[in-house]
Amino acid sequence: MSYDISFEVEYKEVHGDDTFNRTVAEFNHTYNLSKFFRDFLNFEDEGLGNVGINGFYGMFGKNAWFVLNNAVRTFNQSDINHDWFKDWAEKEYNPENGHGSVDTAMKLLTDMMNTCKEYPTSVIKIY
Repeated sequence: MSYDISFEVEYKEVHGDDTFNRTVAEFNHTYNLSKFFRDFLNFEDEGLGNVGINGFYGMFGKNAWFVLNNAVRTFNQSDINHDWFKDWAEKEYNPENGHGSVDTAMKLLTDMMNTCKEYPTSVIKIY
């Protein structure tokens, strides 16, 4: 299983009132890092508990950017303990089957954060 994530922007037709959505970015990541996403994103749903990356569903890029920036900054600490923290995270979250890693998860979050900055009016969809 995996997360299929898209960023969509609504456009109006030039000669009319019709609107359509255009996908401006797409990402995919293995579900194997779901615990990592739950722990670092902290999206709480009243009925479901911590929903991890699925908490971005339906958010505008301009709102998601703050959550992503906080998660990326938390992980990429620039203090003396960064190497220790990264080693711990890899042991805690990297799946035994080798599909996905903390590094690929952080690349996804960083790429999503950059997409939010580039397309602040985009809406995030996760399937």
